[in-house]
Amino acid sequence: MKVILWKKIVGLVTGLVFAILITGTVIAGENSGAISAALGAKTFEVIDNSDGETDPADLEYFPSSFDSLDELIPDTQRIAEQIEAEGAVLLKNDNGALPLESGERDVTLFGVTSVDPVYGGTGSGSVNTSTAPSFLTAFEESGMTVNPTVWNYYKDAVDGDWGRYSQSIPGGGWGAADGYVNEAPWSEVETAGSTSFATYGDAAIVVFGRVGGEGADMKETNHPDPDTTDGDYLQLTGREKTLLSSVAARKGTDFDRIIVLFNTANMIQADFLEDSDYGVDAALWIGGVGQVGLYAVADILVGDVNPSGHTSDTFWNDQSANPVSANFGVYNFGDLESFDTASLYGTQVGSPSNQVYTNYVVYQEGVYMGYRYTETRYEDFVMGTGNAGNFDYDAAVAFPFGFGLSYTEFEYSDFTVSRSGGIYEASVTVTNVGDVAGKDAVQFYAQKPYTQYDIDNGIEKPSVELVEFAKTEELAPDASQTVTVEIEEKYFASYDANNAGTYVLSAGDYYITVAHDAHDAVNNILAEKGFGVADGMTAAGNADLVTSYNLGFDDSTYSVSAVTGNAIGNLFDQADVNRSAAFGGQTVTYISRNNWTGTVSFDTVELNLTQGVYDQLAAQKLDPEEDDIAYPNFGIDSGLMLIDMRVDSEGNPIPFDDPVWDQFMDQLTWDEITYLLSTGLRKTGAIESIAKPETQDHNGPSGLGNPYNSGPLGLANRTDDPRKNESPMAYPTNGIVAATFNQELALIVGDSWGEQAIWAGYAGLYGTGANTHRSQYEGRAFEYYSEDPILGGKIIAQTTAGLQANGCYVYLKHFALNEQEANRIGINTLVNEQALREIYLRMFEIPIIEGGAKNVMTAFNRMGVDYAPLSDAAIDGFLRGEAGMDGFVVTDYYTNYGASMNRGQTLLAGNDLPDGDVSPSLLDVYEYNHGEVAQQMRLSAKRVLYTVVHSNAMNGISSDTQIVQLTPTWQVALITLDIVFGAAFAGISAWMVVDYFKKFNA
Repeated sequence: MKVILWKKIVGLVTGLVFAILITGTVIAGENSGAISAALGAKTFEVIDNSDGETDPADLEYFPSSFDSLDELIPDTQRIAEQIEAEGAVLLKNDNGALPLESGERDVTLFGVTSVDPVYGGTGSGSVNTSTAPSFLTAFEESGMTVNPTVWNYYKDAVDGDWGRYSQSIPGGGWGAADGYVNEAPWSEVETAGSTSFATYGDAAIVVFGRVGGEGADMKETNHPDPDTTDGDYLQLTGREKTLLSSVAARKGTDFDRIIVLFNTANMIQADFLEDSDYGVDAALWIGGVGQVGLYAVADILVGDVNPSGHTSDTFWNDQSANPVSANFGVYNFGDLESFDTASLYGTQVGSPSNQVYTNYVVYQEGVYMGYRYTETRYEDFVMGTGNAGNFDYDAAVAFPFGFGLSYTEFEYSDFTVSRSGGIYEASVTVTNVGDVAGKDAVQFYAQKPYTQYDIDNGIEKPSVELVEFAKTEELAPDASQTVTVEIEEKYFASYDANNAGTYVLSAGDYYITVAHDAHDAVNNILAEKGFGVADGMTAAGNADLVTSYNLGFDDSTYSVSAVTGNAIGNLFDQADVNRSAAFGGQTVTYISRNNWTGTVSFDTVELNLTQGVYDQLAAQKLDPEEDDIAYPNFGIDSGLMLIDMRVDSEGNPIPFDDPVWDQFMDQLTWDEITYLLSTGLRKTGAIESIAKPETQDHNGPSGLGNPYNSGPLGLANRTDDPRKNESPMAYPTNGIVAATFNQELALIVGDSWGEQAIWAGYAGLYGTGANTHRSQYEGRAFEYYSEDPILGGKIIAQTTAGLQANGCYVYLKHFALNEQEANRIGINTLVNEQALREIYLRMFEIPIIEGGAKNVMTAFNRMGVDYAPLSDAAIDGFLRGEAGMDGFVVTDYYTNYGASMNRGQTLLAGNDLPDGDVSPSLLDVYEYNHGEVAQQMRLSAKRVLYTVVHSNAMNGISSDTQIVQLTPTWQVALITLDIVFGAAFAGISAWMVVDYFKKFNA
């Protein structure tokens, strides 16, 4: 009896282990690339079969400018500090509270974030903090003396009951969490440190931090932390308010001044800065500071660095005054009971099962998002037009887009604009009229006429829009610099979806101004129109800084892509409820400046599920139909290696459409193509026959998070650099990069990032993040740049150019409309085409056209009701047909799509690669009678190979190089365990069956 029981126990345990191993093997297979990279496991070997006569330097197609990591690492630190130095924004500085002069640097740090800084975001935005300084370290290095008593209290508090933490959201997916501020009670702080306050009372520096991450947005209401104000994570909590007011109560006795640091990528509601109960003298937005940014923050506080950052988003006094807040989140279609919605659900690996795909969100604000709303409604209020209502600009806005103070002052003069064709050359003299040296962010804005044609055809025109910007050099007191930029007239055109179906220039006056921020810009234009403070303006404008051009109506000049020559026409009717027949006549009232009070709504747009929408959703799961289109050639060997496709005999790059590519592609077999198109989890697969190496692509918004020894083809490994086990630099969060308003610095950042990619062995970067800061509650604000597509797009473009100059191809992500994390998988994102094109797609378009971005990663959401990875309008129509992107497209993490997306349909839409290592057998269904899919497979493979051959992955490879694929030791071990436990389970099961029959026949 005991033997039988023992057998059952052993059999049960063996079976359970075997089941776990099999499941683990499947999951590990889908993530093999990431696992191998993390373990440093070799997945292929490069064999040099040359005669040894080739100079290795000739095979470094993307050579590094550095001879060792000893040279590179300090340079990356210098650049990261410069980003923070030029990006941190001085928001307030009453009575010269900053900088802290020599002899006035004994300070007390308050707040749990003061001992636990926010360096980045969670998930892919995490930062290696092992070598990052604390506030204490950075401040003392800059000459401040930090109160040790209060510092030590907070260190113990964070290790104990208090301090920021995250609580997972049930069913929220990877990285989804609610952030808890959990500020320490003032009573404890006072008890621990009150006797030390006066000794370190030159300044009380209060640090407020918030953290975002992938998979969840910040909550504007109903946050589970009971200490939040109105359940709002971006308002000060109750204990934070008590802390600040209690410090203020000691101002003048213990403390000379109060300084607030916003250590967050998401803008905290800033209404308290002007509240006398809190006594704030100075405030600085420092974002997520990256690995070394705190050194720059300290230098700013003591005046060694003059801040020159300007806000990359609007800072709100009242977040609830932002009309976006009414439609930011997840809403369910009504009338679901009339449909078999269960068939629209899919079960995903690593994601909530039965993910609901009948959620939606409507961008009801249209183009009036961020400063486009606040400044336009303000102008109409001043002018008495558009039924603007009693709009109180100061109650809504704390600091406008583009705002930033300095320790000096700058004046503008001699503003001129000249026009030649579609280019406007704008020039202005910038003079430092203050007492210390500094840099200035010079911003150029345009205003389009808002005409009857626009009103009749539903075209909306923001009051001002940024059209170009530049950063001055550091100007000494009394020094001047003439800043000249070129403004493209295409940014004066507006998209007319309802009549012309393309971009049009309305007839009328177009104003151009140079300004210190967006609000300054609209005041300048109002002054030019004859308005003043008596009319309700918040400040007087400067009409001398405005010029205008009267243009006639034009619906042809910008109706054709200047890049591809293709006609530009409506592509996204199905994303607009008002233009899509699928919504059965339901309508959305978008905000219109023709009638503010009649169209601005703080109620959620309510929509019902219709048969048309249901049919479109259901169709996206179906296989493409069979056809009789001819298949391409397979396996016709011509002896060409991938490296042979890089340049011709004269050293010129071989174009994508060169006939030799057809000869080259004919060599690939069906199995090689299906393998290549199924192996895409942060890599592209190796192909031995053409000596294509496996590439590694890094996933991270602010730097390369893995050590320099991660990639076998990286210089760190190839030269066995002694510092190869160290990690590359993590830069400050991208809103701070944008806040530098410095395109030259962005290029330097990209170059530095690309240099690190060469040393670490990365040929591609899953980034940069080109989604838009639609709401400050966006969970991944740390990853994206701005609410403005010109600022964000041009900064991304320069970063992209720097990366790709080093052979690291960029995947802009997440294309498109991934402006929120909540239920991002499958949510129907609804927006009109004007807003889609002029804001959300432009953030991608500019980096492709100006920065040469090769690739994009599609998003999890739907663009309208079309899955982003399945949208041929977006991918082939817009990315390739209009913007001219010539690389390849990858999905977001592929297994999250589960049964709700068809692989064949992604290929036909132009989406080339899954972000996952999926079975090539998924494509076997197309091996016969699917010529269209097969032709698309060949084209997708060609795009991947064309991109890779022009990357740093080819460094060290010649026509004589051989690539041999290897099975990593961890996979061998896992398969061995599968076999051992499978055999053991089978043996024990057979033994038990034999015993059963013996007992039964006894």
